[in-house]
Amino acid sequence: MKLLHNKTLFVFVCLLLAGMEVRVYANENYQWATYELTFQDFLNRVGKNNLDYIAEKFNIKIVEAEVIAAKVLPDPEVTFEALDDNYIVELEYNLELGNKRKARVRLARSEVELKKLAVEYFFQELRAEAADAFLETIMQREILQFKQSSYEYMRQLSLSDSIRYSLGEITENDARQSRLEAASLLNEVYEQEAVYKSALVVLNQYMG
Repeated sequence: MKLLHNKTLFVFVCLLLAGMEVRVYANENYQWATYELTFQDFLNRVGKNNLDYIAEKFNIKIVEAEVIAAKVLPDPEVTFEALDDNYIVELEYNLELGNKRKARVRLARSEVELKKLAVEYFFQELRAEAADAFLETIMQREILQFKQSSYEYMRQLSLSDSIRYSLGEITENDARQSRLEAASLLNEVYEQEAVYKSALVVLNQYMG
């Protein structure tokens, strides 16, 4: 029963993420712009543009090139010698015995498969880290929106208390307290905006 509950929760979270959007910043022409990014679009961009992943895939091509090189026979060596009026040209060629060349090719191929597995593992880890960063950004966005809402409520209350003080309905200390609380909440909004923007920067780094 517990296993079924966990599977249901996992499916629910996947469906939630598939339709979730987060506003991110894109640096274009040295100006900050905003656009909507779904979770799936984000993962697609990570797989397509992440610089670390691109470098890992390029390493596969290098190892594959080594397989081709392993198939090539060693280059012959040419020597030239002049004695009086005689010229001697020698051609030396190393002959590999005991299936040495085949063994070298098999080793190179196994290194390619090993590298592919390593890159696949790297990509899975990258996707997991990117998903955590995406969720962290969403959480920081929600916190920011909550603090903005709290500040707006206190700002309106502070304005109302100022009017009530001018009418003699409350004391000056009560009106001052409202202003101080509004100012404190505004500082929290500024701090949270910085945290949220830092999370957006991390998302952009994952997307290359």
